Amino acid sequence: MSKNLDKCRSGRDFVNYVENHPAAHDIRQSGSHFMAKGPRPGLVVIPVHNGDLPPGTRRSILRMLALIGLAAVPLACLVIRLLSIGG
Repeated sequence: MSKNLDKCRSGRDFVNYVENHPAAHDIRQSGSHFMAKGPRPGLVVIPVHNGDLPPGTRRSILRMLALIGLAAVPLACLVIRLLSIGG
């Protein structure tokens, strides 16, 4: 299990992180996708397929984990990324 989100590469790594997070609840699976809720409203969907996830998918999962309160991603990282998309 990866305790550090920076080292999560596959969907299984993210699922292990969420399953061991004390604030995560309502973790369920539908086919090859896991869904989890955190202390804030929202739902993160984690695809679990063979191999590593594409970088954009990993970034999206990290962003959702931060929004529902399961990861401490600095707000500056999210703002910088959003500004680079808009500009």
